[in-house]
Amino acid sequence: MNKPFENIDLASVPEDANKYSRGKCNIVAGSEKYPGAAILCARASERCGSGYTQVYTHPDNVKAIAVAVPTVPVADFNELSNELNIDTYIDTNIEAKSNSKKPLSYVIGPGFYQPDYVEDVLKTTHETSIPVVVDGGAISKQKYNSNCVLTPHMGEGRRLADAYGISHDVTGGELADQLSHTTGACIVLKGPDTLIVQGDKKFLMTDGTPALAKAGTGDVLAGIIGSLCLRYSVFEAAVIGTQIHALAGKIVAKKFGDQSVIATDVIDALPEALSKYSDIPSAQV
Repeated sequence: MNKPFENIDLASVPEDANKYSRGKCNIVAGSEKYPGAAILCARASERCGSGYTQVYTHPDNVKAIAVAVPTVPVADFNELSNELNIDTYIDTNIEAKSNSKKPLSYVIGPGFYQPDYVEDVLKTTHETSIPVVVDGGAISKQKYNSNCVLTPHMGEGRRLADAYGISHDVTGGELADQLSHTTGACIVLKGPDTLIVQGDKKFLMTDGTPALAKAGTGDVLAGIIGSLCLRYSVFEAAVIGTQIHALAGKIVAKKFGDQSVIATDVIDALPEALSKYSDIPSAQV
């Protein structure tokens, strides 16, 4: 594995940092049936360096998630509109992030499908430069822009292509290219090899492991990328995030074997993966 970008150090934190300067990741996740998706996503966000992680979820999930992740404030979906009104006024333009005191990102979609909430988040973030990771049930035909990261597996990518009228003959790398061109977003087309595309920028992540072919690992990846968006461009966050995810998967596969790895194991391996990644040589994309 080679780091495709120079000067990436994921393990260190500035000595004058505080939880706000490290950034806030708002996670909109977890239907009544799938509260675990929000838990996995939030824990991954915290482990990857978010100074503050907030969860918005189904009302029935609030207490359970608050107990499972006591370090994370949890509110129900109905409170999201108040947060969006506040977030509209926060400047998190990528080019100005070095001067931003309160970086902000969103992850929306793990474990649920609520199109109204997706539309609300995207409408607000279109008025700013807030990065948004769109995962799972939230991946649908919407008005995206270059601050969005979409993380479909092949089936979700195919359904999204159908919604935009992209030909059924288009697959693999060409599918990711056309989805990025059509939506304007960064596309993370997940699979045994994961392709990240944003316009003319492309990266093929070939360091995955079948140990990650388990329910919940996609929720972990969404939280990783959402956290990294607080520090890097969406393309950089997507590339680095998939590599960190793969590295953590290999760390726990070595310990437990490919058959026995579960999503929470991957989260537990993130600190080691972040440390190891910082020591890997760089090679430009």
